[in-house]
Amino acid sequence: MECQELLSWGLENGAFVHEGIDLFAQSPRGRGIVATADLKSGEVLLRIPGGLSIQSSPEQMPDSAVADFFRRSDAMSNALRLSLTLLHELHVQGTASRWWPYLSFLSTVEVDLPMTWPQSEWEGLRGTSLLLAGDFEPPAQVFREVAEPLMAQREDLWPEEVRKPELFLRALSLVMSRGLCGALSFALQGALAPELRNPGKAAGPFLLPLFDLVNHSSCSEELSVQLDMEEGSFVARCSKDVAAGQELLKSYGPHSAAELLRTYGFVERGSNAHNSLLVTHEELLDTCKEFVAPHLERLQDMAAVRPMYSIPSSGTLPAELLTVVQVLHMSSADFSEFQTSQTLSFPRGTTQGRKAVVCVGPKKFADSERPQAPAARAACAALRAAELQVLQEARRRDVDLKKCPV
Repeated sequence: MECQELLSWGLENGAFVHEGIDLFAQSPRGRGIVATADLKSGEVLLRIPGGLSIQSSPEQMPDSAVADFFRRSDAMSNALRLSLTLLHELHVQGTASRWWPYLSFLSTVEVDLPMTWPQSEWEGLRGTSLLLAGDFEPPAQVFREVAEPLMAQREDLWPEEVRKPELFLRALSLVMSRGLCGALSFALQGALAPELRNPGKAAGPFLLPLFDLVNHSSCSEELSVQLDMEEGSFVARCSKDVAAGQELLKSYGPHSAAELLRTYGFVERGSNAHNSLLVTHEELLDTCKEFVAPHLERLQDMAAVRPMYSIPSSGTLPAELLTVVQVLHMSSADFSEFQTSQTLSFPRGTTQGRKAVVCVGPKKFADSERPQAPAARAACAALRAAELQVLQEARRRDVDLKKCPV
């Protein structure tokens, strides 16, 4: 019923929906948009008036008490502003909200982000790119320190019964997983909730009813939808010919498995060219226990040390990582020569580079011994498998590189 009410609401408010698509079809990715007739490249699939979107920028919000509050408030992140707006519309305005059919539909959407998991289940993510550090800020703490004080300033907009961490995190989950142009940022050492304290520079996120039904693919060959702004409306077109029965897909961005899980609540099946493996500086030093302190000091003086090293899905080891490992393993004679050098140019194919990557593997990919719910365990296993594949590719490539002279 919510699906039909959402469609009717959109059409009554000026939206256009191509007759050759099913907005609420079941696909291998879940509910998504599927072509029911052959579609040609350039055909308009959806036309959605800008007024149907839910914006996070105060300047683009329709006049209301909430918009007025944000216009008078200090700068804050758009993700926080949109989450508070959604919370108010859902739980205070309710059926009186101009977006109620869309909000009612959102109540049927399952969003299972790690941010909302019980804390005991986060251990399954420990060592992956999502949780590299020993400690991180729990999402409920972010609510208490950032969102709740703002909501308490206006009890008429966010009554006490609405100022609950579970309600806020649900709203934030919808913003993260369905918002467009968000450019969310997360703490470098790992976090499950995005940065909400600083304004940031992104124009979004904003929610776009109907278009947010399009599912994601990391495979460029599968992408078939593009979105443009034309005369105040959002227009989605086919970017290529699509046969009847095919799902219409777009890219949510060049996201790794870790980012897809954290922000959207899923890990794709199959390969993802955007997968990566993060290695912290501390992990790297742990693999070079025999290093000499002056070597590290020299690297720090030359600003060669990074807090994090990212290994791409190709397995190609970053030059910065190899440089640090090579310097730390230098003999006294080589290091003396290096001391007089003003460059950091080294051969890429070294056994030291392979040693560093292999050593971080067992620690990163040890399974958590804590019990987890089946869904969380499956998500953690999929993420670990994706990152382990990057490690294996790095090992394979380095075995090939060892044949090169050093």
